[in-house]
Amino acid sequence: MHRGHRVPRLFLRELICTVSVVAYAVAPATALQIPTSFHAGFYGELTSRPLLDPGAGARSLLSVASVGEIRLDLGVRRPESTDSSGSLVGMLGASFQYNAWGGYPRQGGVFAGYQFFRAAEHGHEILAGLSTATSNARGEHVQYELSFGGRYSRGHPARGVLRLKVIVFRLPLFSRGVPKPPPLHLHWDTVDAGGVPANPRWPGVRGRNVDRMCRFSYAQMSETPLLIYRPECDSTGLATLNQPISPRTANHEGLSCGVKNVEPVIRGHVNWFVVNQTGRLRWQGYNSGATGDRDFDLFLEAPDLVTDGNVSANRAQKELRDDPKRDALIELEFNGEETAGLFSKRDGGELWSPLIRLPQLSAENAEYVEQNEKADRLFRDRLAVVTGLLGLDGQHDFHTELHPVFAFAIDVSHELQNRYAHAWLVLVRNMGNEGECSAGELPWVTRDSTRYVLEVPWKAGADSVVVDADSSPFGFIARRMATLRVEVERARAVRLVADLPRPIRTDSAGIVYGTLRLRWFHHGRPLPSDSGQVRPAGVYQARRPDRDKHDFEPVRVAAFPQARPLCFTLALAETVRRDSASSPRPRPQTVLRDRPTTAPTVSGEASCSGAGWRKGSSEDEQR
Repeated sequence: MHRGHRVPRLFLRELICTVSVVAYAVAPATALQIPTSFHAGFYGELTSRPLLDPGAGARSLLSVASVGEIRLDLGVRRPESTDSSGSLVGMLGASFQYNAWGGYPRQGGVFAGYQFFRAAEHGHEILAGLSTATSNARGEHVQYELSFGGRYSRGHPARGVLRLKVIVFRLPLFSRGVPKPPPLHLHWDTVDAGGVPANPRWPGVRGRNVDRMCRFSYAQMSETPLLIYRPECDSTGLATLNQPISPRTANHEGLSCGVKNVEPVIRGHVNWFVVNQTGRLRWQGYNSGATGDRDFDLFLEAPDLVTDGNVSANRAQKELRDDPKRDALIELEFNGEETAGLFSKRDGGELWSPLIRLPQLSAENAEYVEQNEKADRLFRDRLAVVTGLLGLDGQHDFHTELHPVFAFAIDVSHELQNRYAHAWLVLVRNMGNEGECSAGELPWVTRDSTRYVLEVPWKAGADSVVVDADSSPFGFIARRMATLRVEVERARAVRLVADLPRPIRTDSAGIVYGTLRLRWFHHGRPLPSDSGQVRPAGVYQARRPDRDKHDFEPVRVAAFPQARPLCFTLALAETVRRDSASSPRPRPQTVLRDRPTTAPTVSGEASCSGAGWRKGSSEDEQR
């Protein structure tokens, strides 16, 4: 390296202000849901020309999909020769990196780019090299680059340059305080008869940006991602993360959930545990066709669980524009191909018809619109008891959802001609997938490993109930025989207790579904159904699903055996304690990642043999 006889005093002779704008094709990105994220950080470098003289600057980085980076660098360095007319050289460079191997928290890639410089020197560089990175679980990471390139100065080739660059990113750039008490520390006062927390609440979440407060990130130390967040948000340690392991191993259909390996950015689901929530429903739709994730989407009134992600998403929904409870709704989701798409109206009842048909139709089919509207009329403003996995959807602004829904009882009595008859659609299953941006099957692990409980609330003003067994059809799907008991706990609930396979493998999936018919009495007089008192249909209209590309693991339908009729027994139930202190502490949610096998052929016989099923019990036995 050539140097003059004197080193001039360093000062900034020219101030170079560069505004970099990255243009991105918004329409194609929206259609494909290609994940992008923008970050900024500072760098320092050492070069072979000038020898070991440092340079410094800032980097802006746009991550594209899972493996690409578009970078812009702005910085300064010493000139190669001190005989130059200036003291500093301004640099502006652009490069593209392909992350070729590894993953969080270790990653490696190759890159190439172009750098322009001027001020004390004028010229450009064409460079290429290798990059690696290390990250920590709080969102900061460091990139290391070793590059080599040819330099052209004042229009003439110069000797090549070897450069070592260290870039430090911090995500997010500014931290914010966490309110007290811990906003994501779940509270509940009661449990249902199966020990599931009932109507839980988050004390400091409503209408707030939980990601900004808690700084969710993850560490991919093994096959299962480890969720990391600020401990001030939740001291229980029960939250877990479910998202694709990496874009190269996920069995997904699109790009929207590609996880940027070097950045701990949550694109999946932050889950707590299974809860039971009671409220009124809104129908949203079924995501069908090549672009949909095959989920049934509904809303449920749960004001103590909403985040700002729910509020902003609900306000963007045209069909919720005039809904007075719009800001109190969370989402419910469950896959149609692994539930209603497998059901039979013969076994479960005619009221299941729209849910059975929708997974079999494309969104372009005229019947699809008809069935979607039927489902809207069936569920709009219906009272429901829903058991599902409580979590935050990291792909959609961390809105609160119950996903997957494991069980529900929905009052659909308004569909009956007899105003003194009551009907509830019932679903109970032992596992389900989490749809977009998830991996594997999520089991419902209960207090008793094969006993699954769902309760229909006792009707106000009633002192007795009759279970109409003759008109209560049920079916089941499992590789072994299932059983169902309908128990009456006077003045508390009508309890459904299903015995299903223990969910230790994806092949052990079990489902019970049907229509429960009831008649309620007060001093021997029948009580009418009040479920027909709803808002006019014109206020809430069924919509066609969105056309965005969803990224999810396809359901292997062949893993489920055919649906069969299920007969149930009737019994008086013992009173159980429902205070939260009597229930064991919930356990973190687990994930089953084994691949399902094709289900064996089973006979279509019902499960009535030896079950003690009563075709039509007397009122005294059922009250």
